[in-house]
Amino acid sequence: MSSYYDILGVAKNSSDGDIKKAYRKLALKHHPDKGGDQQKFKEISEAYDVLSNPEKRKQYDRFGKDGLEKGFGDPFNMFASMFRREQKCNIIDRVISLTLEEIFKGKHINLTFNIQKICDQCKGSGTKDGANSNNCKDCHGSGTKVYTRQLAPGFVQQIRSNCDRCNGSGKIVDEKDKCLGCHGKQTVLSENSIEFDLPPGFNTNNVIGVKAAGHQHPDKQNGDVRIVVKQLPHSIYKRNGQNLIVEMKITLLQALSGFRFKLTGLDNKTRTIKCGKVIDKKEWVVPNKGLKDGNLIFHFSVEYPKELIKDVDGLSKILGFSKDQSEEDDEEMLEI
Repeated sequence: MSSYYDILGVAKNSSDGDIKKAYRKLALKHHPDKGGDQQKFKEISEAYDVLSNPEKRKQYDRFGKDGLEKGFGDPFNMFASMFRREQKCNIIDRVISLTLEEIFKGKHINLTFNIQKICDQCKGSGTKDGANSNNCKDCHGSGTKVYTRQLAPGFVQQIRSNCDRCNGSGKIVDEKDKCLGCHGKQTVLSENSIEFDLPPGFNTNNVIGVKAAGHQHPDKQNGDVRIVVKQLPHSIYKRNGQNLIVEMKITLLQALSGFRFKLTGLDNKTRTIKCGKVIDKKEWVVPNKGLKDGNLIFHFSVEYPKELIKDVDGLSKILGFSKDQSEEDDEEMLEI
């Protein structure tokens, strides 16, 4: 009779990780749902049941199979428990929309959302106190079923989906024994919240991942929450990385003689921008006045008159020139 080590194809001094890896590979290959031999699957599961337990393995190494207590767990249940513990609940995706001012200053986020939470009343068993549940016969307690579909001669696709009989729980509970809190579903809809800080100038291309803050299930790892921050459109500024861009149309006279204008920043401070002669389509940069360490960049577009006007006064009026344009000294002034 083959030893448990031979059945799993591992050496006697193999690590726990090697034994688990070998079992996983063989169990997937020989599982009856995938066309494997049920007796072979039972042998593999029995070997793993012993070698994965330090006490049983020690006893087996010393006395052999006869030295072990009789009786092994349901191989399908053991297989299901192992693989379901490695599964994770579905990811929750959330989108946060922030103004450019909020991104500039940084913001404390308090996000509330609904999750499936393990039922407090039955602790995730789905049953009343003292009642038992049985493994679903359709999926052997795994919560999933594998369907095989032939795509073409020699090409087969395996599709895994939740078992429709047990609703993916792997358990069947009599109606009279179901928990009154979750009605046998093991989880209930509940509200969860997370808090975190977005630093000033946060890059909206980043995705924030919060581990294990999402859905729960007694046989799975808690799901994650994935948060995407989007920027709302701004009436004045456009963002390019950490740079802020302002697009403005100016008259020909302004381009030739220079001009000044007021601009309200994302910090709600109003500044006077003093600009010299402008070359059309050229970028004008004010260092370190954007987001974080970014710059403030102006794109000036010159609007040329459609016809030549000989009258200087008329031309001045059309181009917006004022003879008594005065210096303004009430706000911070930026020269570009």
